[in-house]
Amino acid sequence: MPRRLLPTLILTLSLALAALPGTAAAAPAVDLRADVSDAPGRMTLGPDGNIWFTLGGAKEFGRVTPGGTVTEYDHPGNVAVTGVTAGAPGKVWFAYAGGLLEWDIATATGTQHAIADITTPHGIARDADGNFWVVDGDDELVVADAAGAFVRKIAFPGAGGRDIVAGPDGRMWWVAFGSKEIIATPRDAVDATTSQRIPVGGNPQDLAAAPDGMVAYSNPDPPHRVGRLSALGVPLGESLTGAGTDPFGAAYGPDGAFWFAGFAADAAIRVDRAGDVTFVDLGAGSGPRRITAGAGPTLWVALEGAKQVARISGVEPPPPPPVPEPAPGGGPGAGGGPAAADVVAPVLSRLRLSATRFRVSPRPTAVSAQRRRRAIPAGTTVSFFVNEPAAVSLAVERRVAGRRRGRACVRPSRALRRARRCTRWVRVGTIRRANVGGRVGIRFTGRIGRRALRAGRYRFRITARDGAGNVSRPRTLRFTVVR
Repeated sequence: MPRRLLPTLILTLSLALAALPGTAAAAPAVDLRADVSDAPGRMTLGPDGNIWFTLGGAKEFGRVTPGGTVTEYDHPGNVAVTGVTAGAPGKVWFAYAGGLLEWDIATATGTQHAIADITTPHGIARDADGNFWVVDGDDELVVADAAGAFVRKIAFPGAGGRDIVAGPDGRMWWVAFGSKEIIATPRDAVDATTSQRIPVGGNPQDLAAAPDGMVAYSNPDPPHRVGRLSALGVPLGESLTGAGTDPFGAAYGPDGAFWFAGFAADAAIRVDRAGDVTFVDLGAGSGPRRITAGAGPTLWVALEGAKQVARISGVEPPPPPPVPEPAPGGGPGAGGGPAAADVVAPVLSRLRLSATRFRVSPRPTAVSAQRRRRAIPAGTTVSFFVNEPAAVSLAVERRVAGRRRGRACVRPSRALRRARRCTRWVRVGTIRRANVGGRVGIRFTGRIGRRALRAGRYRFRITARDGAGNVSRPRTLRFTVVR
């Protein structure tokens, strides 16, 4: 039978996160707390606009309305649910040891779907096809269809899975606590071989995905930290949240930042896309464990220590950036600018040359191509990783002698014959590749098109420009051409 609990005293914090850049809206702050009967667990925004959550101990689950009214329910069949996700309109689904519980919101009735392979469920998520994915602590993923019928299981020995989300790239991203990884599994996977595995170390717990594919995860293993990954699984850095903060639950906020429940810090932890960290105080002893985005500019936090659910309001979306003027002659920015509000530059990493000393091949280097050329016996291969689709330019620069004139290194002349020597880099050509992403390999024959490089010392100066016109930090690789 349902039981209703009135919200407790509304609490507004005067000391909270600083106002978000570019907006005059009030800073995010806790403005509502509601008591629940036991420690709240995992949370999700339901199709009815309410927050649904699991409860520990009493074998119940509940929901809280945007206004703070709590309703709790007995578990049908006396099963203890541990994971929750939104289903089709009017439905919320829970995972329990032995199957899935389909809950009809309108009638407040549940239907159990027995799945013996679900033994130690943690997170549950719904993919774009309507299927349900359960992370089972018994080192496997269990997949059920939209009606709750078992489809398959995928074994990941030693994974020790925890949380799972559906990524906008079509893959299911999940935390492997046991193997210290974040794993991205395609929806059509039948075994572990097609999954991308990203080692992160420590003890990862929860994760959240942004609409553009960026993923962030919590890692409360000392030093306590949160990490960010690109849509291609490229590590974008980790941010320290401070000793004893214990970042745990994760959510993508309506303000475009990632938010974490800092259990030991008694705070919600905000990490922006650049990795900067700020806090919203939740009160001493509150013990926040889980967090989820609510309706409108809100977040909801499960306060395990206080046995409450709390609402953080004022999580306003950032203002849209100004539309750039069309670029003369087309190119990035032409035709009214990019469609998406992309202000993050691409990142180049893992640069290497297969050979740093080589002779010129008789074959030309393609100066414009979508795909790398087949290997040839002379020259080298330039390889690197770019974290999003981008146009890549490889400027070929020759090392030549120079003389100092003030702070500049210029071409030697008779007037500067006594000036300090220096090294100049003179561009001799550029190689371009359009719309490449991920691991890229470009075969370089020692020629710019058909023009052979003279023997000497050179470098590649590599940059990437995405569709929004953001340009990466330049990276360089040096090489030598011999006769």
